[in-house]
Amino acid sequence: MIYDYDLEIVDEIDSTNNEAKRRLEACEYNRPFVIAAHKQTAGRGRQGRNFYSPKDTGIYLTLVRPFDCPVSGQVSITTRTAVAVAQAVTEQFGVTPGIKWVNDLYIDGRKICGILCEAVNDYEADRLKYAVIGVGVNVNTAVFPADIADTAGCIRAARMTDDEFEHFARIIAERILEVTDDLSDPAYLDYYREHSCVLGHDIIFTEDGSEFKAHAIDIDENGALVVEVLSDAHCIRKLDSGEISVRV
Repeated sequence: MIYDYDLEIVDEIDSTNNEAKRRLEACEYNRPFVIAAHKQTAGRGRQGRNFYSPKDTGIYLTLVRPFDCPVSGQVSITTRTAVAVAQAVTEQFGVTPGIKWVNDLYIDGRKICGILCEAVNDYEADRLKYAVIGVGVNVNTAVFPADIADTAGCIRAARMTDDEFEHFARIIAERILEVTDDLSDPAYLDYYREHSCVLGHDIIFTEDGSEFKAHAIDIDENGALVVEVLSDAHCIRKLDSGEISVRV
């Protein structure tokens, strides 16, 4: 399918998600648009973290897609985006990332992509108006800050050309638009499960300040992680959000 959207590429920006939301506050949009940057000075990640976004070593973009569906429809957008970006990385670079729940992509045990999905809702009508989908991919980032140097990685050593940058931005956008076309279609979960680097492993999850050991069993139809808590073999839990670590 051919998707109709606008793409704008900028050299530097504070945060593509911030800019997208500024534009949504200024006017209404009835078609998707994408802002892609070579550098972010204030990139944002999940849980209020910063996202390291140095110049010309990755791609940092936000896709805004208008919706008119119940607010509950937004639940699976994050996991759908992980699938879309993983497919885009494979299409562009010929390597296949693993997906760490909820939405981080890994190659050779190192994180190469983070995703931050935000929603603009009409709460009076209980409707999702826009999904603001932020994606940051480390393509050739060689040096990282000390706090992430042991966990972050990149796809390759060579820098992208301008043509490669635009092509990659378009592939990411089109795969996201494709996988979010029908938020009731669970077909994307087959790919998510197949490429999960969590399922079948013991994990640690944090809840209310306490850590719990569990075994990851499945991803349910809404993208929740189904786990068996190891302290109680009969306790099956569904994790809808939060942070986990995989036990090696």
